[in-house]
Amino acid sequence: MELFCELRWVIFRLQAALRPANAGGLSLGRDVWDQQLDRLCLARARILLRQLLRGTPNWSAGHLRLGFVEFALSRLGGRDPRSVIAARLSAEATLSLLALGGRSERGERLRARAQALLGRIQMSEGDQQAAIAFFESVLRARELFRADVRFLYEILEDLGGSLMSIGQYEESKQAFRSIPEQFRSPQTAAALDFLAARS
Repeated sequence: MELFCELRWVIFRLQAALRPANAGGLSLGRDVWDQQLDRLCLARARILLRQLLRGTPNWSAGHLRLGFVEFALSRLGGRDPRSVIAARLSAEATLSLLALGGRSERGERLRARAQALLGRIQMSEGDQQAAIAFFESVLRARELFRADVRFLYEILEDLGGSLMSIGQYEESKQAFRSIPEQFRSPQTAAALDFLAARS
């Protein structure tokens, strides 16, 4: 129980720190001191999640959280390949565990989030085609995220970035324009400006 309480505090701190910034990137923004604190929180979350998963290895949401933590650490640590591999393995473990269980709305949301993580990993490694396939798969489950539209807008932004990077400008523009203006990040606005200038 104590581990869960500490993990909740760490997750609370991370939710304030982690925000998608651009295609596949995480913006931890702030100054070096805050980045060091974020790194410490992420490292502590990694330890706590690994301890919890030793006791509950079938906890699919825990594997997914660990995957996001590992991916965030890889972004902070200059793309540490070990963290990227760990993030991929965690996302794949989530999908495997969900395949063993029955279908539920919660399970389908976890599946979509695991696919989103795999898409972001592929995008960070330069495999845009694989990233696009993952993002499109997530968007096919969009009805599951009626209460969390920001997640869908982040996926549309990632999809638009991947499409733009392989020269599919019209499709990229369509993905970016699907995001309502009030939810567009500065990166989405800049991408749309770039695409408009190309026309």
